[in-house]
Amino acid sequence: MGAGLALAWIVQNVILVAGVFMRLKLYVDAYLLTQDRVYVAVFLCLVLAGYGFLVLRVLNRIGLLDLFRLNMAAVCVLFI
Repeated sequence: MGAGLALAWIVQNVILVAGVFMRLKLYVDAYLLTQDRVYVAVFLCLVLAGYGFLVLRVLNRIGLLDLFRLNMAAVCVLFI
């Protein structure tokens, strides 16, 4: 039951992030693409990657240390 609730929470947050992406698209369509909007889009992609890694953790496919390493690798890729 715990895994189901965790996955439901993750799905809820992914839907929330999708809403933010839609609002960002509306702003880009109305006011053009700015540097800050690119930063927001890249950050949202990082958040989605983190939720994807968290799904792997909830399904017991990876350990907690591996979850941390994957998230750190995603952040390093973002900054590179």
